[in-house]
Amino acid sequence: MFPRSVVLAAGCIALTFGCSGQPDETQEIVGNLVKAGFPANDIMIVDGKVYVGRDAEVSLAASREMLGTGDTT
Repeated sequence: MFPRSVVLAAGCIALTFGCSGQPDETQEIVGNLVKAGFPANDIMIVDGKVYVGRDAEVSLAASREMLGTGDTT
């Protein structure tokens, strides 16, 4: 019984530390949308996907593009 508990505890600790370093894309998308001027109450997260205005799904790339400075010619 003891070795099984140790293996389970080690696995849980590894998962906790392994997953904590990865950025959460959903939170980054929401943050980018708020910075771009969308009202926070107009942003929804459904099944891990971010929607604005209850109809437009926003990807991470699109949310980053919204923050662009517009320096292109």
